[in-house]
Amino acid sequence: MSVCCSSHNSYSLYVMQRILEWIFFSFLFLILQWQFSCCIALRRILQNVTPSRS
Repeated sequence: MSVCCSSHNSYSLYVMQRILEWIFFSFLFLILQWQFSCCIALRRILQNVTPSRS
C-alpha cells in the first residue's frame, strides 16, 4: 500500500513539475514577445520623432 502511494505521489509531483515548467515557459515566451513588440513600437516612435538625416 505504501509503495503504491509513494509511486502515485512521485507521479503527481512529476506532473506538477511539468505543468509548472509549461506555465513558466509560456510566461517567459509572452514576456519576450511583449518586449519585442514594445521595442519595435519604441523604434517607430523614435524614428517618427527624430528627423531622418539622409
